Formats: sequence, structure tokens, C-alpha cells
Amino acid sequence: MTLTTMLLAGGSSRRMRVDKATLMIAGEPLWQRQLRVLSGLRPETLWVSGQSGLRWCPIGTEIVTDKMPSRGPLSGVAEGLCLLKTSHLLVLAIDLPQMTTNHLRKLFGLAKPGKGVIPLRLPPLRAPLSTPAMCLFKVLRSYCCNKPEPAFMR
Repeated sequence: MTLTTMLLAGGSSRRMRVDKATLMIAGEPLWQRQLRVLSGLRPETLWVSGQSGLRWCPIGTEIVTDKMPSRGPLSGVAEGLCLLKTSHLLVLAIDLPQMTTNHLRKLFGLAKPGKGVIPLRLPPLRAPLSTPAMCLFKVLRSYCCNKPEPAFMR
């Protein structure tokens, strides 16, 4: 199995009035901490989902921009699925500072070839997907309209 990781950082942080990614957590900017957590998985590809021109994004990091901005995190996930060239996509939101590389490694360890993991509650549910997860998948698939149907849908 191959892995692409994506940091969701596309929100405008209107309620906070400051970019969440730049908040300091234990002396480290949140964006830097989250990229470190994702890098610890040693993915083939690491993306940041957000608006173009993120001032804090390290040079050389690929930014995935939403085709349909201001639609929430699903836009970023859907765009990542459209661009995906590895077998699996692991997504981490910018505002989950307690997430660890070890926990994400355990989640990815539950994935199988052709099947992923959507943690709807603890412990994570495994495919075949539950009804809410299937609805989520159909929304994402309609966004990416030209994706082949995965094995678990047949």
C-alpha cells in the first residue's frame, strides 16, 4: 500500500480572527507541528489543502487548492481524492493538535489494499463502510465525477 498525506488548512479562521495554522502550541507553530506529525508517516506525497499563497507553507510543499472554495473540509478531501496517485489518502485537520504520528500510524495499519478507514467513532470503523461513511463517499465521488468505482462498492 502507498500513502499520500494531506493537511487540511483551507479555512479562513473568521471566528478566531487569526490564522489557526500560525497559533503556537508548545512553542511550535501549529502548521509546523502538524506537518511533522504527517511527515513521520513517511508518505510518498505530502500535500497541504488550502488557499494558494499560504504564507507559512514551506517552499516545495505542494498546495492543493479547492475547485469549489468555501465549501468546508470536504472540498479539500474531494480535491485530494481527484489528484490521488497512491492507494490511500490520510487527512489531518490543522486544528487537531493532540493527534500523534503513532495514532495515525495505527489508523493506517487498519487499512487494507482497496479498503480504507474512516474514524467515525472510537475505535475506527473498517470497510465495508457504514451508511454515513457511504454517503460521504458518494458526495466525494460526485465531486470527482470521473473516478472508477472502488471494489467495496461493487
